Amino acid sequence: MKFNSTYSKLTESFLIDKPEYLLQRYLNLTPDKYLKIVTENGKEFFNTIVGVFITSYLVKNGKLLVNFNSISGSFICTKLGLTTLEGCPKIVYGDFIVHSNNLTSLDYLPIKVTGDFVCYGNFKNFSQKEVFDKCNVKGHINNV
Repeated sequence: MKFNSTYSKLTESFLIDKPEYLLQRYLNLTPDKYLKIVTENGKEFFNTIVGVFITSYLVKNGKLLVNFNSISGSFICTKLGLTTLEGCPKIVYGDFIVHSNNLTSLDYLPIKVTGDFVCYGNFKNFSQKEVFDKCNVKGHINNV
């Protein structure tokens, strides 16, 4: 029994940096729910056909461990100490919710959000103009 437990922990620690493992283990996304895209320089991005609720297992040192491209559904990443939006999706077909983090910049903000944009409670309060300058938001912007 101890061998199986040790083997399981070693296997998980080896896989922990694999984005596909993180998507499956912590977001319960099966391979039919996401598509991996690899760019020419080898960077991996993921499209999902469902919304994503980010957990603490997908954030390390204030940064997402998975790079998203587009999300068909809402992207929710709250109270996780994000210091950057790097890795956030470029397009969100739903709400984009990143309130109560440690954001000071809108760099890496999606270019399009079809739902609401919620970003209050960060180190910096962003104006509607700052958001609209970087992102086409179809819904409401809630920064207060």
